Amino acid sequence: MPTGGEWKELLRASRDGDIKLIQYHLDQGVNPNWQHPEYFTAPIFESIRKNRTEAVEVLLEGGADPLLIEEMTDCQPLEVALQEEKHGIVDLLSSRIPQEEVIKHVKTILLSGTTNKQMIQHLLGSGNRLYVLIPEKDETEDMRTWMDETGNKKWSIIHQLESVGGDICTWIHYCPHDGQNLMVDDISSSSRLANVRNVKIKNHQPKQESFLSQEAKHTCILVEPNGLWYRLTYFWWYEKYLETLLMVATAHLDGVRGKVFDYQGVCFG
Repeated sequence: MPTGGEWKELLRASRDGDIKLIQYHLDQGVNPNWQHPEYFTAPIFESIRKNRTEAVEVLLEGGADPLLIEEMTDCQPLEVALQEEKHGIVDLLSSRIPQEEVIKHVKTILLSGTTNKQMIQHLLGSGNRLYVLIPEKDETEDMRTWMDETGNKKWSIIHQLESVGGDICTWIHYCPHDGQNLMVDDISSSSRLANVRNVKIKNHQPKQESFLSQEAKHTCILVEPNGLWYRLTYFWWYEKYLETLLMVATAHLDGVRGKVFDYQGVCFG
């Protein structure tokens, strides 16, 4: 039976990306899924945190469990890869586990009504799959470089809804200056998109009674701060606003449907 020392060598090799040493210990029968009582982790988690994509692949081939729960964090490898923003490893793990497990953590989001770079990069940085729906005339060369800045290649610029397919789980529409948008309001009537969660970004709080009666089944609203003071203090609140947007876009549907949130994630009612 392999000793704890051999397991520690495998852990170090996984952290350092030493493929030959990883393969040696796997061939010697060291269990890649054992979690040493001194460390409360397994080699695959070390490789993920150090962005050792090849090491993760070798460990998986050698029997590492892609659904293993890390004792230190109570997280699976995919969750750790998302937290660490190791997008190449996210894609690798996503190809090795059942899709019903993948979609628990990696969401498919459609964004329309804006090409705000910070918003797009925040959604990409979280590791989610993103479609940006814009008129063809609004596409710029710069937009094609943004994926390289985050490392997340799971995003596409599209010019018509049909390009998405049927895998949207959240549709975010930026409509701060108008109360209605037919494209978004019609989602719930589309059988293909019947289970889509709508997130509308507006600059005013809707009347709660009207909102609940008309839109609560599929929609939640994020109220973007408005007014001179907020425009002058943009740097202070905008990061929290983006965190709230990601929260309402990916949280459990029952936790957000029919609710209105401010930029800090506080529910109005």
